[in-house]
Amino acid sequence: MKNLFFIILSVLYIQNSYAQVPPTVTFDPTTGNYIIQYQGASGNPVQIIFEPATKIEPDVESMVIFEQASDMFRYNYIVSNGLNSQQRLLAFSIHLFSAVENKNRPNEEWLIGQYSFFPSLEWSHSMRDPSGLYTPFDGIAPDSSASGFSYRSLGLPAIVACYFEGTTSGLAFPDEPPGDIEFLLKPLRQFPANRLQSKTIGPQDPPDPFSAEAFLDTLVSYTSQSLALGWIADQSTADKYEGHFSTAQTELQQPDTTAARSELQTVLQEVELDSGSVLTGEAYALLRFNTEYLLDQLPVTSVTVTVETVRDDLQDLIDADPGSPLADKLEDARDKLNSALSKLDANDVQGALGEIEGAVGDIQAAVDDGLLDAVTGNQFMDDLAGAARALAVEAIDDAIARNGDPSKINDAQTALADGDVDRANLMFKDAVANYKDAVSQAEGA
Repeated sequence: MKNLFFIILSVLYIQNSYAQVPPTVTFDPTTGNYIIQYQGASGNPVQIIFEPATKIEPDVESMVIFEQASDMFRYNYIVSNGLNSQQRLLAFSIHLFSAVENKNRPNEEWLIGQYSFFPSLEWSHSMRDPSGLYTPFDGIAPDSSASGFSYRSLGLPAIVACYFEGTTSGLAFPDEPPGDIEFLLKPLRQFPANRLQSKTIGPQDPPDPFSAEAFLDTLVSYTSQSLALGWIADQSTADKYEGHFSTAQTELQQPDTTAARSELQTVLQEVELDSGSVLTGEAYALLRFNTEYLLDQLPVTSVTVTVETVRDDLQDLIDADPGSPLADKLEDARDKLNSALSKLDANDVQGALGEIEGAVGDIQAAVDDGLLDAVTGNQFMDDLAGAARALAVEAIDDAIARNGDPSKINDAQTALADGDVDRANLMFKDAVANYKDAVSQAEGA
């Protein structure tokens, strides 16, 4: 009986010892692995190692081109695995915000797939032998790269997340684990937890409804993010582009679509000059293609259309009260605008600006005499000043393009700036006179 008592105590002691091994998943900072411990179904304690697929040093370089034949963007990627990576790079995926087609891969060893639960596109490498088993040569080796990852999309270039997965041995349990272990492992193994995450360029559908001012906010954001990501080389370059976008936003608010378009055209000129030096392919794609899209959304209001619109509006006021003092004043302005249109047709820009300046003077007189309300009159004059400014900007751009006299170009730009000050202060006749002077200087450069 005494021996039986000791046997029972021994069994209870062993069971209590096993019960003291709770199910745990612990991160080991030394190895970067997770240590899994639990009480197996057989009663024996189990300890196994889970190696995450994140012991890699991935990098991705992207390039976007516009394909004229398909009228779509082609997104291209080069993926690299760093020298100090402890694993081969097995998979690369892109977060998508637009539909894609015509997907390409480096070679037939790379598989292309998409998750049903997550909008993404993934390339994974597999060199399975005839038995279907994975080989030690799956993925991109350390200090190596692969190119040929690409697809087409209508989506505009945007900053998106991308994910990388290294090669690691499968997780096998020698003894059935408790449900607590599965619960603890699930957030470590499921996408995208068991991946390294970075940023690259991917497609995004244009905003709908579209707001030009909001889209300019997006371009400012892309600029600041590109600087943080190393896609723009320095703060001064980022400040330059943010300044262009902020100026265009201010001009749209005035509203002066012609001036805003001119500012955005300057962006397109400068990205070509900066590409490859202070702009990477990523920043170039973001700034160029999104600016081009914005320009396509802005109405093209030519000088002729603006002058014709003001002339027609004046005629409506004349027809509403013929023979009145207001009609007499506005008839003078209308006739000058008709003369300006004729001179524009004859490419006499300075002559046309002289007529516009006179028309603005007639409208201002109607406002000063109390014949025309200031709100309506100022709108007419501001529209005409905007048309005059557009002619000045075009003349200066032409002078720069033909390598004109730098001193005269500088004088023209000074006159343009003076005109902008006058226009902001509602001194529209003086503004047109300065814009006319800018044209004179630019044409003589």
